[in-house]
Amino acid sequence: MPEPIKSAPARTSVGLERYRMRLGFWQAIWGTLISGGVAVAIPAAVDAYKAQLDLQKAQQDVEFIYEYTATAPKAIATSQSVQFPQSRGNAH
Repeated sequence: MPEPIKSAPARTSVGLERYRMRLGFWQAIWGTLISGGVAVAIPAAVDAYKAQLDLQKAQQDVEFIYEYTATAPKAIATSQSVQFPQSRGNAH
């Protein structure tokens, strides 16, 4: 028995359904990739920012110690009172 001939609207409907299925598939793929990328990028950015703050704090600590060691021996040798440098917001 010969196959029935499909009309033009039926072929268009099948084409649209295939297009919708393909579009839904790619929507799911791209949505997953984007949300996964954001989920990874935010904690990484926070960690990088915290590391930068820790580096700045360590640098200030080194500068404080350097200033203290540069002035304290001279003051002790001459029996003057030791003038501590300002801590720049650190609790030293």
